[in-house]
Amino acid sequence: MSTDDKTNFLSELVHLARIALGGEQREVEGYVRRVARSVAKTNSEVADQLRALVTAAASARADEAATRSAGSRLIPVDAESRLDLLRVEPVPTVPHGPLLTASVAEQIEQVLLEREHVQDLLSAGLEPSRTLLFTGPPGVGKTLTAHWIAQRLNKPLITLDLASVMSSFLGKTGANLKNVLDYAKSQDCVLLLDEFDSVAKRRNDDSEVGELKRLVTVILQEIDLWPSKSLLVAATNHGELLDPAVWRRFDLVIEFPIPVASQIRDLISREVGDDLGPAWQTALASLYEGRSFSDVARHLRNIRRHSLLTKQSLPDRLVQSIEGELKNLSKVDLKKVSVNLELAGLSQRQISDLTGLSRDTIRRARSAEESNSG
Repeated sequence: MSTDDKTNFLSELVHLARIALGGEQREVEGYVRRVARSVAKTNSEVADQLRALVTAAASARADEAATRSAGSRLIPVDAESRLDLLRVEPVPTVPHGPLLTASVAEQIEQVLLEREHVQDLLSAGLEPSRTLLFTGPPGVGKTLTAHWIAQRLNKPLITLDLASVMSSFLGKTGANLKNVLDYAKSQDCVLLLDEFDSVAKRRNDDSEVGELKRLVTVILQEIDLWPSKSLLVAATNHGELLDPAVWRRFDLVIEFPIPVASQIRDLISREVGDDLGPAWQTALASLYEGRSFSDVARHLRNIRRHSLLTKQSLPDRLVQSIEGELKNLSKVDLKKVSVNLELAGLSQRQISDLTGLSRDTIRRARSAEESNSG
């Protein structure tokens, strides 16, 4: 390459970087077209590749503009604040499916199976389940399962947080809710009504204003008329607050229980399985039993962050972090945990310091476990 060619090349490179970093896609496309014409004189194959890139980029830009325009026209907003009343996600991406009990998993699979064979059901005079109610304490997988269902069905997920709508737009909740439901009914989607108890409370609850009681009637009517092409999922942490009539209107009510030890162990394996052996995982599962998935995941991620930033091994950090947790266990549970901690490599002295159990008690617990295993 001659000195002049090199100078021209560097000048063109700077120009390309300037317009690209400036976000001027149309200018970039025009520049690439000019380069393609110049390159065509010596290398037609490269010129064709450049033109194809420009064509693809222009097409993608047009599609994005059309989608954005359609979305801005259709997604309902509050009349005064102009804030979106809901969140629309294209088909969600869920890296790991929810950790469900056998009973819950069976019910979810039934819903998915019905959706796969809608025409067969309709031909037989039946409809697929249209409305689901998820109940259970916070952090047990209700929202994640709704995302997972949308992913499995390859449908967008529309989410309305009823608690935020109620608190921000109380005087207009009826109109806002009607707009959202009308929008969702017009889509082939999964609609998630989160914090459902914020609206669908008992109509004999004297603490609530009249509008909320009227909303229950509106919701009941909407649930009854929900179209089979879409799936409505309502989620609540407080099923006991719901109007009894609401329960009867749903095609399927699914209760998500607090996870058991085996589910917690599966979660631990997902979160830290590459860094902790089976004994540690089992010990932690027995330690965290009775807690929600979200609590356990949050605790483990905090430990991982601390371990990474302080260059401390994960097991060493765990030993420090679980001391407070162990104080809340019964003596029976402490013995169970002590066996797994010893299998994980902790000395009986360390375990004694952590649990408050005597070393003799720890030895007897280990012997009893070995006898039961044998």
